Amino acid sequence: PSTIASPSTPPPPPPPATGTHPSPLPPLSPPPLQTEPSSRSWRRHAGVHCHQDRGGTLIDTSPTASRSSRDPVTSCQALCEATEACVGIVIAVAGHSWRPHDSLSCYAGHGATEVALPSAPNADWCYSMTLSECKTQCLLTAGCTGVTWAPGGGECCLRADILTSQCEADGEWNTYELTRAAGSGDCWRLSAVDFASCDTEGEQYDTYLNDETQAHPWWLTTNFVERTLMPRRYICRADSGSTCSFGDLREMLPALQAAGYNVLNVDWPVHAGPDDLFLGFGILDPFAVDPLLGTDADWALLVTEAHRRGMKVVADFNPSYWWTGAPAFKQAERDVRAHGVGHLPASSPARWFRWTKRCPGALKKPPDFYDDLNGYTDGWVHSAAASACYWAKWGGSDNNIYGGQPTADLSSPEWRAELTRVLTHWVVDRGLDGFVLDAPPDYLAVPNGHKSELNHQLIASRVRSVIVEPMHALGVAVFAEMYNLQVPTITKMIDGGRNTDMGGHGNAVVKGFPSLLADMVSSEDASGLERLLQTTVDVYNGWGGTART
Repeated sequence: PSTIASPSTPPPPPPPATGTHPSPLPPLSPPPLQTEPSSRSWRRHAGVHCHQDRGGTLIDTSPTASRSSRDPVTSCQALCEATEACVGIVIAVAGHSWRPHDSLSCYAGHGATEVALPSAPNADWCYSMTLSECKTQCLLTAGCTGVTWAPGGGECCLRADILTSQCEADGEWNTYELTRAAGSGDCWRLSAVDFASCDTEGEQYDTYLNDETQAHPWWLTTNFVERTLMPRRYICRADSGSTCSFGDLREMLPALQAAGYNVLNVDWPVHAGPDDLFLGFGILDPFAVDPLLGTDADWALLVTEAHRRGMKVVADFNPSYWWTGAPAFKQAERDVRAHGVGHLPASSPARWFRWTKRCPGALKKPPDFYDDLNGYTDGWVHSAAASACYWAKWGGSDNNIYGGQPTADLSSPEWRAELTRVLTHWVVDRGLDGFVLDAPPDYLAVPNGHKSELNHQLIASRVRSVIVEPMHALGVAVFAEMYNLQVPTITKMIDGGRNTDMGGHGNAVVKGFPSLLADMVSSEDASGLERLLQTTVDVYNGWGGTART
């Protein structure tokens, strides 16, 4: 990951635009949107604690500012600017305390009122996460005054009206009562920051960075409204059938701009596998445009026209979800069979995935064009072609015979390098201004035997160092689909989250910001709008620096 070493350190050079499929198109240089001048170069990262051994190198061994300052942030920033080696500050913004009650379970009818998590369909649902993340969920939820948490599996349940005398003694659960308090305003100066390694699980500290190494952050300096279109599903006109081509999108630009949109999100322009696999999200060739939607020239014309109009073009992208029929995966299977799991050639795409020879009870690899694969496997899948098993997160048949599609492995240094090359190609050679990552909390990065839900900090660090920081060096935004504030640990590492509905795929759906806002519009009742904005947009603004519409 890139490191901010001093205010005068130049930004790192962009990654080389290399790959297995270099584009014949010349690089596109989008014109910048009209932006508002910034009066200062500080950027706030709410709920991020960069401290010694966790992404920060401290100048101060003790706080240098306190509550006695009228404006602790401004005074600490001024002190940092007067210090030659200072690149950032950390401020204590909250002084919340938690009273632990070990081996005590408090729930409805037994000493507490149950409170629904922001992403839960009802109050009796609990989700797995670390204790720090569980406490953060309570802080972000109105009416929450405590949590009941299971150390064994990490299940987090929000509580209110806790009466410990009526709770149930239970060795599997602990309860923590919350007392909210303002922060001290204490400040620490930083001489170096490795942001990908900072602590993002809590809400008690904010980190401010001076002159971050990112070029032209249009998403921070522009009020923008984004329109998302899924070309494979959106019908542009009556005679266009079920597919909206790049040419169709280009013809729509004048109307979109007239309606007030200045960012176009093309939901998955990458050459994908069969449309039945999660609406065509399985990667076939990550360097190529989808021929179902148009040619290289069609894509270039779309981006060029959008930029001519002062619009930005971003794309939804899931870098982990591959298709069994992809040439790279076919080569991976051949290499695993020929060389074994532990002796793969350095250049083999098999190194992008996770393999094992020991996988008793594994499901079978599906036929490449099998059409019942929209479930979740999250386990080993046996490939007869490889004589080994690969790990699959997404996909899987309802009959429990076939497993899912291969998942690229962010714990692999070879895949991390390849992924940065792929993203760089779409920026430098194909003109993208940003990405919207699909479901980053589910990316494969955690070692087998460990729950992803209890290791969000590791996933967040990988996403930041492999995706966000290289793209920032190119002046490109990285947003993500984050689902109702459920995973702030990861959201704080990106440039803004899409507060989408939670659920689907057989699970109950919990409405997020867009659906709740649509309900207010259709009912002509905006009485809850301010509260909705405070609990969604304002929170994301603090974490990621920008809101997405």
